[in-house]
Amino acid sequence: MVQDAPEETVDIFEQLIGNSYVAMVVKIIAAIAIVAFFVMIAKVIAATIRRKILVYADHQENKAFADQIAHLIEDITFYALTTVALFIGFEIIGFDVWLILGWVSFGVWLAFKEVLWNMIAWIFLLTMKEIKLWDIVHVKADQEFFGKIEEINIRTTTIRTFDMKQVIIPNIKLIDSAIQTYSSEEMIRLETFISVHYDSDLLQVQDVFLAAINSCTFVQNPSKTAILTHEFGASWIVIRCMFHIKPDCWRTKEQLIWYVNHVLINYARSNNIVIPYPHLTLDIPQTTYTALQEAFR
Repeated sequence: MVQDAPEETVDIFEQLIGNSYVAMVVKIIAAIAIVAFFVMIAKVIAATIRRKILVYADHQENKAFADQIAHLIEDITFYALTTVALFIGFEIIGFDVWLILGWVSFGVWLAFKEVLWNMIAWIFLLTMKEIKLWDIVHVKADQEFFGKIEEINIRTTTIRTFDMKQVIIPNIKLIDSAIQTYSSEEMIRLETFISVHYDSDLLQVQDVFLAAINSCTFVQNPSKTAILTHEFGASWIVIRCMFHIKPDCWRTKEQLIWYVNHVLINYARSNNIVIPYPHLTLDIPQTTYTALQEAFR
C-alpha cells in the first residue's frame, strides 16, 4: 500500500479518465487554462501597483521619473507572476520544472546577456539620486556628449545635446563612463585663451577683454568674469579669460568658445591690441649672402 500511493497521486488524471492519451490532453488544457488565468491576474496586479506608484507624483518632473519606476515595477511584477504560472503549468503536465529552469536560464543568459546587463544598468540609473531624467550631464564615453537626459529606457539612455542632436547610449556603457552632472549647479564656468604682444598695455587688455566677453548675451554674472595673465611665451603673453554661462543655454561648449574668441579678436583689433603669431627670422652673414649671389648669377 505504501508503494502504490505515489502512483495513484501521479496518475490521477489517467485513473479518472481511463486513457493515457486523453489524460495528457486534459492535463495540457488544464495547464493552459491555469496559466491564462494567472497571467490575467498578474496583469491586473501589475497595473494596480503601477497606478498606486503614480499617485505619489506631484509635478511634471517627478511624474516622469515616477512613471519610469512604475513601468519597471510593473514589468518585474508581471513577468515574475507569469513565470510562476508557467512553472505551475509545466508541473501539471508532468515536466521537471527545475531542469527546465536550469536550461532556460542558461540559454537566456547566453542569448541576452547584453540585454540583461543593460537592464541591470537601467535599474541602477533609475535608483541613483545623482543622475535622473532631465539632468544636464557631460558624458565621456567613446566620445564626449554635453546635453540633457531626455529618456531612460530599459536598454538605452537618450541624451539631447545642445546642438539638438539625439545621442543614444547603451545603459551599461553609460554606467561605465565618466559623468559630470550639472543638475545642482546654476552656472558653469568656461574659459578660453588668447595671446597678446609683449608691448601691450596689460591693464588696457584686461578692460577691453572684459568688455568683449560681457557683451555676449549668454554670459552670466559679468562681475565674476576674470581676465588673468596665464603664461609668458616665446613671443607673446597668454591671457586666460574665464566666464560663466547657464547650463541650459542650449549651445555646445565649442559654439560658445568659438563665439567668445570671435568677439575677443574683433575687440582687440578695434583697440589696436596686437595678437602675435609664430614667425621665424633668419640672419644670414654677409659673406654667405655674397657667396649665394655669386652662385646664382
